Amino acid sequence: MILLKQSLKKLIAVVVGIVLNISGRLIAQAFGLPIWLDMTGTFVAADIAGFPGALIAALSANIFFGASSPIRLVYCFVGVIAAALITYFVKKGYLLNPLRAALASFWLGIICTIASTPLNLIFFGGYTGNSWGDTLVDMLLWYDVPHWISAMAGQAIVEVVDKQICVLIACLITLSSRLIRKHKDKKAAAPKAAALIVAAGIALSGASLMFGVKTSAESGENGGSDYINFVENIYDNATGMISSEANVICETDDGYIWIGSYAGLTRYDGNQFEFIREGGLVNVVGMMTDSKGRLWIGTNDAGIARYEDGQYTYFTEKDGLPTNSVRCFA
Repeated sequence: MILLKQSLKKLIAVVVGIVLNISGRLIAQAFGLPIWLDMTGTFVAADIAGFPGALIAALSANIFFGASSPIRLVYCFVGVIAAALITYFVKKGYLLNPLRAALASFWLGIICTIASTPLNLIFFGGYTGNSWGDTLVDMLLWYDVPHWISAMAGQAIVEVVDKQICVLIACLITLSSRLIRKHKDKKAAAPKAAALIVAAGIALSGASLMFGVKTSAESGENGGSDYINFVENIYDNATGMISSEANVICETDDGYIWIGSYAGLTRYDGNQFEFIREGGLVNVVGMMTDSKGRLWIGTNDAGIARYEDGQYTYFTEKDGLPTNSVRCFA
């Protein structure tokens, strides 16, 4: 009977861990957060079910989100390493001490960065799959920083912060669990607490999915046959662009499409993307064409560039601008 209760308790912990991991990733994706939030459940599973439970919870998000892109299943390797480290930290009681928890989160982030970066370089050109990390990669590559350093920095800026937040949430759950166990009515309180955590995870997953469905519905709210016949082409760093983010898009009279991003300026002729290296343009946040067909390019910190007849003219505070941050034109 005791063995059955322990097995049931571990099973519930693993289920809770899976729900938390998948829910966290769905929320991060739905709201474009600069983190993944898919490791909290691994701590919860490790606390109750040990390494086997942590491993199942860690791999759950990899498998769930890798189903649509099987190549991403290679990150299961990182999940195994993370599960082993998390189990070690939990057994050493790191989650019960805020200082030690912060230290554990830092090293977990660093080690996951070291494990993930080679995979990023081999399969994804060094990109992380997170828009914030990929922007840093683009900017460092622009300044001719070695590819592997750019890839590692992009991964680290997301990974370290992500693990700190995941560990913080795991700490709160672990400490709450300890308090529940000490409660005089612990036999009734523990199952209720577990049920509430599962329900919360399911609710968060549902909210994230509804957010995604709502966004898709709004994209096709005109409805009818126009939406049914709509064909979508995705352009990103995997299909020729230097960066997967675009702050502003503008078309000039010669038919070129210009795309401004934090990485710089890209020109599209209908067949291929050309990254503009003229003048070291980066942090492009605003563009407009005037009545003479000239393209005005606003940057976040380097003033204005004007493109006309194949030539660029630059204007900064030295030329009379009140600031070098120019975000829009009218």
